[in-house]
Amino acid sequence: METLETLEHFLRAGSQFALKFFVAVLCGGAIGMERETTGKPAGLRTSIVVCLGATIFTQMSIVMAGDTGGDSTRIAAQIITGVGFLGAGVILHERRGGVKGVTTAAMIWLMASLGMMIGAGYLVSAIAVTAASVIMLLVLRRLENAIHRWRARRYCFSIRDDLHSRRRVAALAASYEDHVEGFSIAAGENGTARVTFRFIGTNNERRELLRDLYRVQGLRRLDGSPRA
Repeated sequence: METLETLEHFLRAGSQFALKFFVAVLCGGAIGMERETTGKPAGLRTSIVVCLGATIFTQMSIVMAGDTGGDSTRIAAQIITGVGFLGAGVILHERRGGVKGVTTAAMIWLMASLGMMIGAGYLVSAIAVTAASVIMLLVLRRLENAIHRWRARRYCFSIRDDLHSRRRVAALAASYEDHVEGFSIAAGENGTARVTFRFIGTNNERRELLRDLYRVQGLRRLDGSPRA
C-alpha cells in the first residue's frame, strides 16, 4: 500500500513537472522567436534555456525546502544574481564608446522571471505575461521604427574615386546595415565619387557613423548641412 502511494505521488509530481517544463519551453520559445525573427542576440535556444533553467531552480528550491524544512526562497533569490551576471555578459561595449545589448540583457532578466513564476506554479499568469510581453515588443518595435523613419536623414558625400576609399566607405555602411538605406557610390567629377544614403536610427548611432566617415581621407559633405 505504501509503495502504491509512493508511486502515485511520484507520477503526480512528474506530471506537474512535465506541465511546467512544457509551459517554460512555450513561454521561452515565444519570446525567443520574436528575438530570432528580428535577428537579435539571445534567440530561440537561449530564451528557452534561460526560462527552463529558472523554472528548474525554482522547482527544486521548493522541493528541497519541503524535504528539509528550509527556506524555499534562498535558491530562487540567487537566480536574480546569476541572471544579472548573464545579462552583463551580453552587453557589448564598443570601442567607439557606444553600448549595445541592454535590451537583450533585459529580455534575459524577463525570461528568468517567467521561469520563476512557472516553477512556483503560476502557469496561467506566466502565459499571460508572455503573451503581453510579445505583443508589447512587436508594438514598440514598430513604434521605434516609425519614429526613426520620421527622423531619418539623407546624406551625400564626395570621396576620392579610388578602390581603397570606396571599400572603406562601403565597409562602414555595411557595419550599420540595419540603419542605412539606399546606399550607393557613383562616379563624380574630377576624380571623385559621390556617396549617397539615408540613415534611420538614433542620434548616437548617426553620430558614430558620421565620426567614422569623416576619418576617411578626402571625404567631403555635399549637401551643405551640419556635420552631426
